[in-house]
Amino acid sequence: MIKTKDTLILVFVIALIFVIGLTSYFIYNIQNKYSKPSYSENYIEIKTRYLYGFVSDSLMLRTEYRLTKTENNSTIGYNYISETDVSRNFKITYNLKIETLIFDIGAEYEISKFKVLSDLDGNWFDSYMMIEPIIDGVGPILFNKDYGALAFTNAHSPSVFFISEKDNLLFVKQIEEKLYQ
Repeated sequence: MIKTKDTLILVFVIALIFVIGLTSYFIYNIQNKYSKPSYSENYIEIKTRYLYGFVSDSLMLRTEYRLTKTENNSTIGYNYISETDVSRNFKITYNLKIETLIFDIGAEYEISKFKVLSDLDGNWFDSYMMIEPIIDGVGPILFNKDYGALAFTNAHSPSVFFISEKDNLLFVKQIEEKLYQ
């Protein structure tokens, strides 16, 4: 009889541990399902971008970039990774609340006008200028929060264009005409 009693106690303890473990598992899953974190982050891989650099209407640079877009509640981060030279990598952060661009070097740009240019996919690009202008020839930046940067213009150094299609120089010329008219 002692063996039967000990066996029943052992079965009861195992069943109790199983029930406690199962209850904890369900509570944990319910909490994860219905809790909303205050900071959520999503990684989105975007298509390859082709950079075209021009100096005085002469094509000086053509290279390929990979763009990774990171979104959270208040900002979108754009990480441009050069396929050929890591020293050309750069990051841009777009602040959703105040609609400004912040570069990893600390410069901030704000919207100066809306809907400057549309690409072949129907993306409209806004023009951004520095919040505190510095006399260095930096012109407008064309940007769309879904697409990322389209063009960086500069009167004293190369103008740079990030195109989604390879060898689309016609679109690059259209951007230049729109910016420099």
